Amino acid sequence: MAAPDASPKIRVSNSSDSSREQFKVGWMPSGDAAFVGSPVDVYVPPGQNSIFQAPAVPAGLREQRLALVGDDHDFDNVLYIVPPRAEQIPVLYLGDESERDPAQPLYYLKRAFQQTRMQVVNIVVRSNDAPVTATDISAAQLAVVSEGINDGLTKITRQLLDQGKRSSSR
Repeated sequence: MAAPDASPKIRVSNSSDSSREQFKVGWMPSGDAAFVGSPVDVYVPPGQNSIFQAPAVPAGLREQRLALVGDDHDFDNVLYIVPPRAEQIPVLYLGDESERDPAQPLYYLKRAFQQTRMQVVNIVVRSNDAPVTATDISAAQLAVVSEGINDGLTKITRQLLDQGKRSSSR
């Protein structure tokens, strides 16, 4: 299995009536005809296909546009790749505990979720004194409720459960 950051494998097909067999493949910004980084030289005889690893994506390239240069017909010589975005997972914590106190659940909750390239867990803390917004409620994928919440936060917790959200209680 390829590493998540590995450049893609691509196939170049050359028509049987082509007069060319030497091509270059590399990364180009939109609207530009110059490669960013080092392109790869590709040899594909007429009537043949070749599969190879594309060059590494240059650091700082905002859009991933892989281009083939040297073909007589350029209508199919660009491949746009949409890089995956990390999923943002909001977790709503309702309670008054300090995140610095190892005797409190919030301390451990802040350390429980590891950020990965594909997932980022954002813990939104709301205490008895802090207002909980409608956005907090609708966005939360998980709610963690400590034992010391007031009536207002209890109503919000009930609302979360009515919406089908998962809740954990200490």
